[in-house]
Amino acid sequence: MNKKIFYLIIFLLFGTYAVNAQTVQIEDAVTAPGEISVQVDMLDFTGDDGDVAAITMYIEYDSDLLSFVEISDTQLTGSWLANYNADDDQLVITYQATPLGTGYDIDGKLLDLVFDYVGGFSTDVTFGTGCEVANSSLASISATWVDGSVTQSAAVGTVSMDSLTELIGTTVSMPVAIQGSGFGSVDAITFKVNYDTDELSYAGIVEDAITGVTANAAGGMLTIEWTGTAIDFTSSDTLVWIKFVYYGGEADAAFYPGCEISSGLAPLATDYEDGFVEQAPQSAQLEIESVGGTPGASVGVPIEVYDIGQTLGSISLHVGYDNTKLTYTGYTANQLSGWVVTGLSGGVINIEWSSGTGSTVSDGDLITLNFNYAASGGIANIVFNPGNEVKTINLVNIPVTYVDGLVGGYKVSGNVAYYSSGLVIPNTTVYLKKQSDNSIYKTESADASGDFEFTGVVPGDYYLDASTTADAQFSYDQTDAFLIYGIGGTFTGLVETAADVNEDLVVDQTDAFIVYGSWLNGNVKVVSWTAPDWVFENPNFTVSSNVTQDFSGLCSGDVNADYVPIP
Repeated sequence: MNKKIFYLIIFLLFGTYAVNAQTVQIEDAVTAPGEISVQVDMLDFTGDDGDVAAITMYIEYDSDLLSFVEISDTQLTGSWLANYNADDDQLVITYQATPLGTGYDIDGKLLDLVFDYVGGFSTDVTFGTGCEVANSSLASISATWVDGSVTQSAAVGTVSMDSLTELIGTTVSMPVAIQGSGFGSVDAITFKVNYDTDELSYAGIVEDAITGVTANAAGGMLTIEWTGTAIDFTSSDTLVWIKFVYYGGEADAAFYPGCEISSGLAPLATDYEDGFVEQAPQSAQLEIESVGGTPGASVGVPIEVYDIGQTLGSISLHVGYDNTKLTYTGYTANQLSGWVVTGLSGGVINIEWSSGTGSTVSDGDLITLNFNYAASGGIANIVFNPGNEVKTINLVNIPVTYVDGLVGGYKVSGNVAYYSSGLVIPNTTVYLKKQSDNSIYKTESADASGDFEFTGVVPGDYYLDASTTADAQFSYDQTDAFLIYGIGGTFTGLVETAADVNEDLVVDQTDAFIVYGSWLNGNVKVVSWTAPDWVFENPNFTVSSNVTQDFSGLCSGDVNADYVPIP
């Protein structure tokens, strides 16, 4: 039984191999551009599997790279026909043995396919469906059909495009550069450049090292052609600049088969390096400024523009506002001219601008909308409605972040006093600052009791700060120096800040010696005392309703807080 199984396995393995032993193969060719030969072989068509009388082959390849010339060096006697079928993009080869009724064995080369090869790219050379080999009895001979390829040998030069980072909507210039040791006498050039029409729109050619260029674009394929007096490109040079309007995304500009660099009508082995355009970081923003406003008075609300670096062709904005609290009265153009602004019923304002020649804008107020603010006050929201567009001179949409605003605000009030003792700090100015950029949003003077109040504060994140002209010369003494020396490392908060008189972010004996030395100097601060006379707490808070926030100040160096402030 085991022997029978063994013979069965041997039969299946070697019997199957015998059935498929006959092979028709296209050999791989690695070659320079020009007229080339690609060999086709017929292997093991002998004995019972020989007697070849008829052959039909359908061969396919990239016709942008290979142009069929002829078949040559045929090895079987008979009638050969070879025709390129442009409709099917296929080479058809047929063979009939002569005299009729005869057939031949073959185990080796069958013929050569002769092509003109433009180079630059590789292509498969493959058998299509329907290929067949028959014997003199017109019976089909089973065969395996093996494809081949044509690959360019070592290049003598390179043509390349660049990698660009650009803003959406701009017209970009893609350089096409050339250099090669074998490019000493270039007199003809053909480029095919493929691009995605959703991301790039062809906008023309700017000639550089060559003139008399023809360029045609259709369906995302740009064809560039030039012939002229031979030029030496052994040193790097820019042939042309391809101009595209960029719509965004990673947009490839890729050389396509059919590109050719020639010298004396002979194509040169060339490597082609593709280019692409990617989006530059873009943070364009239109923001409706939030304005406190005074109930019962007029108020201007700027629309601010930031980080738009392109030349603009048109702006279309649709702004909605609370018409129970605001009445639109007109606009003020801060930048650009030719605005068309229409106030509609229902609290809607349409804002339009366009220019055939384009214009640029600077960061800041773009246009100001003017309103009457109701005496009843309250928060009146002003928002960007859907459908806003900002376009470049090429009419490409710029990605813009739209930030809404409002009129009205809340109160922020409190008291500022000397740390621990709660004594009034004379002549104090209080600042309401934005957390986002530390800028001063509002300024008020504290009254004789240290009380302050900010009105019309729009929602946001803020903190308090202060300054004073109150005298601080005699606010510290040797006791403060001893405290800093002994327990300064345990100080926290405002006391820690007051103790760090050299502002090195560490409270240590150096600060103690500075305070002591200044006291010995008649309370005239030594040079290494860099801290200001006064330091203040900086409490953070979010305004979404009225806020009450007290905070304290302390003289620099007065760590026991025993000083009595004087004007």
